[in-house]
Amino acid sequence: MRALYAGCNLFGQVLGSRSIALEKFGDYGDGVQDVLAIGHSVVVCRGVKGGVTLRGHGLEPKRTHIVTELEFRRHVVDASASDTRLVFLDADGDLHVLDFLDREVQLRVKPRFVEVGDRAVRISCGFGINVALTIAGHVYNIPNKMRFSNKELVDVKTGNEHCLLLDKTGNVFSFGNGSRGQLGHGTLDAEEEPRLVDFLAGLQVMQIAAGSWHSCALTADGVLYVWGWNSDGQLGLPGSVVIAVPTMMHKPDNVAFVAAGSRHTIISTCEYRSLPILQSSIT
Repeated sequence: MRALYAGCNLFGQVLGSRSIALEKFGDYGDGVQDVLAIGHSVVVCRGVKGGVTLRGHGLEPKRTHIVTELEFRRHVVDASASDTRLVFLDADGDLHVLDFLDREVQLRVKPRFVEVGDRAVRISCGFGINVALTIAGHVYNIPNKMRFSNKELVDVKTGNEHCLLLDKTGNVFSFGNGSRGQLGHGTLDAEEEPRLVDFLAGLQVMQIAAGSWHSCALTADGVLYVWGWNSDGQLGLPGSVVIAVPTMMHKPDNVAFVAAGSRHTIISTCEYRSLPILQSSIT
């Protein structure tokens, strides 16, 4: 796989470049098989020989432009990074956690939290919330199993304090803190359990993204819906600082991909698009 990178390089996430910002996509570097996760100041890569490296901010205070070799040789099923931690999910369903604030190089294995006979297959970590999906369709607000279950779930995304879930029919669910409208239910109330986002009912959502306090949903026909905190214009909509219901962006059209950062949103578009019908990738 060819890896390319553009954007902030303040911490040396891109090897061989001292520029603090890369305005054009360029090759990320030789020896990279794939990019496992991107955090605030690090990029986590797997090399062609199977090793895992942490590139960017070092594990020592005020050290940047560092490549840290992680002693991790298991097959990575999923990975997620936040400002404070890195989480790997291996093929056995075990979680391996590296807390950046602890300045440790060794990943710690979290105690098994999934019930016997089940296995975690998706993971997403935020600042104050960590969520896993299992092959049986259960949702864990780690380490606690939630009452909600859905065997058709295909994706999970977390913000600082909220979580979005997507199933293969295009339904979106949300739970967590709703103080900035990021849950999309028309209120600022919190939800302890995943709740269907009714405002998106009937739309075939094919991708979700969660920023710190805002949310995005992209439909199969290229229409982007956004909601939550709009303090820095991250929703791309003028006016309100808080928008508590999914609201359609009128331009640009034909959105093909969306990603959400702390207080920003990135989209890519294409003139002609043919998106596949969602298929469950939880196996």
